[in-house]
Order: sequence, then C-alpha cells, then structure tokens
Amino acid sequence: MSNRRDVIAALPELPLEPLELGGTLAHARRGPYVTIVPHERPVPAPPPQPPSPAVSRSTYEIREYFTWVTYPVVHCHSPGELLEGLALHDGTTEAPAAQNDLKAIAGKERHYKLSALNGVRFQNPLFCTVRGGPWTAFVEETESCTDGVPNRWELAVYGISGVGMVWYGQWLDQPTIPNLTVIKGSLSLTNVTRQCCAGYNWCPTTQSCIPQHVNCEPAVPA
Repeated sequence: MSNRRDVIAALPELPLEPLELGGTLAHARRGPYVTIVPHERPVPAPPPQPPSPAVSRSTYEIREYFTWVTYPVVHCHSPGELLEGLALHDGTTEAPAAQNDLKAIAGKERHYKLSALNGVRFQNPLFCTVRGGPWTAFVEETESCTDGVPNRWELAVYGISGVGMVWYGQWLDQPTIPNLTVIKGSLSLTNVTRQCCAGYNWCPTTQSCIPQHVNCEPAVPA
C-alpha cells in the first residue's frame, strides 16, 4: 500500500488561497468528501422606482437563457483501496486554456493532495481533483414594467449549489464573483413568457392584459 500511497504523496498540495476566494474548504453537505462551499452572497435590493408620473407597461417578458461558465469544482476524498493502477494525467503545470475554448477547458483536470483540514492533519492525505468546467448555467431575465427601471437578471449554475448571482441592468452589468467566469458570446435564448404587470389582468377575449378596473367582456358568438 505504501508504494501506492506514493502516487498521492508526490502530488502538490491543494492551493487553498486562490480557491477559497469564492468559498470555504469544508466537508460537503451531500457526500463523504471535502469541497469548496461557496460563500452566501446578499441579494441586491431592487432599484428605486422613478418619481411619478412614470410610464408603465401592461405586460412584461420573462426570458430564459442558457450560457456556459467556468468555476473550479474541488472534490477531495480518501481513495481507500482504489489506488491500484492509478494513472494520472495532471494538467497542474499546463498553460491555462483560452477563456472561450470550451473543448480545451473541458479537457483540463488537475490533481492535488490535501494533508490537513482546519489545522487537523489526516493520517493519509486526501486525493483531490479540480475541474473548471465548462458548466451549464441557467439565466433568467425579468423585464421591468416601468420605464427607467432596469431589468432583473439571475444566473444559477446547474449542479453546483450556491454558485450564481443576481443583478439589475443589462447582461454585461453582471457583478464580479471570485473564480466564476461567464464565457463571452455563449448566451442562448431558450424561452420567452409574457405576464401582466401590477394593476392589469389577463383577458382571454382580447388576448391581452387590461386594467383591473376594466371588465373583460365575454366573446360575442359569431
């Protein structure tokens, strides 16, 4: 077993400083391994409403998109008896892939060891894998009902709990989240729904949103 353990002992130590910019290395909530638990980030307050009179719309759109992001996902565990025949392709010393080269990014996998956690050393170092993606992210844009009030955006990364962001404005106004990079030019519209703004109700007869104080008259038979 000692010869097998040498494979892990020869690996570089997990670089905590850059990885913990976006979270804290800790036991995972959903499995027996160690990972980076993202920091909880406050949701920004909605922007203030403009002074009256403001031009309001009767309807607004909710637009759904997909995009690609990169984010380092860390998975450290004890390999137990699974070291036999372990052959590592280590990209630790390779040059980073271009930000928009998804094929090259997908092929990157880095291996490290973790000797201690919170000041307590492990009897045997954990085996760590770091993958940067690319990961699929869901984006939702909610159109404002009031002229002069920016749209609301929300981005969530599939399969990586706690990684995402909320902001107001345009697509490129997204805030900076440590270690999270959105691939430029990858935003793709997938669905659009239309809703009634406050003070309006949907009228099947007119197939539109009408003021709440206006009755929706039934359709006249032909």
